[in-house]
Amino acid sequence: MNMAVPDQYFHLLEQGFEVLEKAPEEAMRRGLEARELAPERPEALYLLGVASWQLDRHMNALDLLQEGHRLAPDAQEYSAALAHLYSQLGKLADGLYHSKLTHTQHPDPFLSRQAPANLRSADHALMGAGYAAYFHHAQLAFDAQDYGRARELCESELALNPSNVECLRLYGQVLDALGLSLKAVAAFRACIAAGQDDAPLLVALARALCGAADFAAAIDAAGEAICRTPGDGDVLAGAIRALDALPSGMDQPRADLVAIWNRSVVAEPLPQENGRAPFPGRLLRIGYLINAAAAEGALDELEAVLSHHSAGRVEIYAYQLFSHSPAAIQRLRGKVPNWRELVDVDDLTAAYILAGDELDVLIDVCPMTVGARSGLLAARPAPLQVAWHGEVSNDVFDAVLGGPHVSAALPAQTRIIDLPNGPLCRPLTPFLQAVAQDMAPPALEHGTVTFGARLELAAISPSVANWARILHELPGATLLLGLVHSPDRLVADRLYELFATYGVADRVLFANEGGDPNVSFWARIDILLTGLRGPRVDDVATAVTMGVPVVVRAGGSLRHGRAAGVLEAIGQENWLAQDDDQYVKIALSMGRSADVAASLRDELLKVIGETPLCSGRAFTDQLEAALVQYYLLAQ
Repeated sequence: MNMAVPDQYFHLLEQGFEVLEKAPEEAMRRGLEARELAPERPEALYLLGVASWQLDRHMNALDLLQEGHRLAPDAQEYSAALAHLYSQLGKLADGLYHSKLTHTQHPDPFLSRQAPANLRSADHALMGAGYAAYFHHAQLAFDAQDYGRARELCESELALNPSNVECLRLYGQVLDALGLSLKAVAAFRACIAAGQDDAPLLVALARALCGAADFAAAIDAAGEAICRTPGDGDVLAGAIRALDALPSGMDQPRADLVAIWNRSVVAEPLPQENGRAPFPGRLLRIGYLINAAAAEGALDELEAVLSHHSAGRVEIYAYQLFSHSPAAIQRLRGKVPNWRELVDVDDLTAAYILAGDELDVLIDVCPMTVGARSGLLAARPAPLQVAWHGEVSNDVFDAVLGGPHVSAALPAQTRIIDLPNGPLCRPLTPFLQAVAQDMAPPALEHGTVTFGARLELAAISPSVANWARILHELPGATLLLGLVHSPDRLVADRLYELFATYGVADRVLFANEGGDPNVSFWARIDILLTGLRGPRVDDVATAVTMGVPVVVRAGGSLRHGRAAGVLEAIGQENWLAQDDDQYVKIALSMGRSADVAASLRDELLKVIGETPLCSGRAFTDQLEAALVQYYLLAQ
């Protein structure tokens, strides 16, 4: 290339190559400066590509080196580097191609002196063949619930290996966990097109379709999954959870599946020995079954209970049914001397282990979920078996924990152990308590009220009319949609059209969280509006613990009952609306002025720590008393 090049260009590149091994970031900086001086030259691309590789930005490295190869097709150094990098990523065909290509090329006068010694020749590139670890690390990140990182790693793997269907499947799960339902649907359907259409994948597709508000297609996908594997309890339980978001009027298929699940779990008790000492007269033995769903969704409640059980009244056992252990589970292990891992133990053997512990009460924290081990419960290793959450009604469970509002939402034949303040407990962590106290009310900062809601198409669609009424009545107010790590552009466009129909699209904002949505979102809103189809109880509980008042619409589902139970537990049943008009009226009274909204937050923060919802001690005392009473009555 006979181009006029500033002397500074090669001087910067020489400086970059000098520091490349020990300071690749600095090498990147020098390479970028050089590229600004001569953007048409390829040498800077080589430096940037190799530095990117050392910084583990593998796809960026390949793109840069490929661009350099395009600009200088006869230069050996680009192909030699590509041969090594492709081989190390397991792309042996591409590595071999570039290795052979070097035999038809010539050394570059400048790069032949500057290139790292291990990349100058491609003769031994294939000897360093390896594999890309993106997929493996993505799985680890997903298990650790680091969904943002898992997404990046999946995208890197798929850019390198588009045919990796297992990674595409994980990518769909990651997108669904991030609330990007439409993109998750596309990923799962691509898996099906590639021939991977097993029942668990169809269940995952059903869940994503529900999130995308395509309820009819979700019902079809769940039904197809069950038809593929009749009698598979995990698939049936997964389908039930996948259809949780069905709106009223379309939820009969889910109710039918719940009934099928209850009929499918039949007790086959173990032979009972009579050597157990009677209660009372000794400590009541309580065991907790902890599956993966409990570890993901009920850790706060578990930690509150296991931390406050009275050693003078009860003896506690815990049974772990899953392999990966989040840090919080490790904390729980320290609170329970009798902790058993039953991951690789079959149901019958596990039942004998539990029976050997001579439990009086066995509590399944999250029944009716994938990995719930119904076969273990069917052996009835304890005389009183209780479901903490769920809609169970069969001869495997003797009762379900209930309370105000929650019990009314359970099937009529369900046997219930009523707790005065319901089966929910959300203790305040010192971190969230400190954050909540430090957050200034947004209304005082902006002079107008900011309502908030979860950015979830299935929840928002039936709620738009009410929310638009609220915004029309409060001209300065806005609605912030968030609680997802990054908004799905397709969903955002669809929601914009929905709100535009009611003339309030310009008042609706989308939160691009990026960080921890449990902190940033709550700091930006004054009042949470929950969806009419049934709010997420975690959203309601987190909002009030962060000092954010909530408007909840009453309904007949378990979701509605649990959310209403949260409001009763904090003494705010006046935030529960019985119809649409009352829902709007409550929201307007809360948001009629910035001072009123700020005052509500301040008052809530003053009392929330003392409410039954946030008192682990009060909740556990109520639980122990209720279990003892029910146990004695049942004997």
